[in-house]
Amino acid sequence: MTGVTGIDHDMDAEMAGPDRGDRLCREKEGELPATGAVTPQGKEITMKETFCRLFLIVAFLFLSPISSFAEVEVDPKVNQILLDQLDALKNNDFEKFMKRGNRAFNNLFNKFQFDTLYERTEMEFPAVHEITYLGCIQRMSMIEYLWKFTNKSNGYEHLIRMTLTRYNEYLAGFDFD
Repeated sequence: MTGVTGIDHDMDAEMAGPDRGDRLCREKEGELPATGAVTPQGKEITMKETFCRLFLIVAFLFLSPISSFAEVEVDPKVNQILLDQLDALKNNDFEKFMKRGNRAFNNLFNKFQFDTLYERTEMEFPAVHEITYLGCIQRMSMIEYLWKFTNKSNGYEHLIRMTLTRYNEYLAGFDFD
């Protein structure tokens, strides 16, 4: 039975090619670490190289979210449009709210929808609040800006979505969730 195992081992070494048998001998003698990894050019990768590559990959994965979620500044013009819209909403001023709207927005967003939005948000404005810019989503001809509205007195958070036409000229959408 032991002879069969020895033959199988020798056959495996021969079937794998001359390099494999030589590699097995060098591994047993301690010359090569047993990583089993080989580059496409046929060069064996040592444990030190494997560790270095793994370290770089892990470091990249940990550092990449930090740079992608870095503080982003909003264009002051866009920020002013948001503040104007919130001020109009806070003061229940339909005319001021609609002033920046493009033709489609003015045709689709009516007084009833504005009153509904006002009723949903009127309890949030008397309190101290914080508005945090989250970023924007680019669309074909529009840009949707996102903010987090935090009511400091009760801790509630809302999402403000304001869609502007390209070049931030006209308001194309507004929602306060």
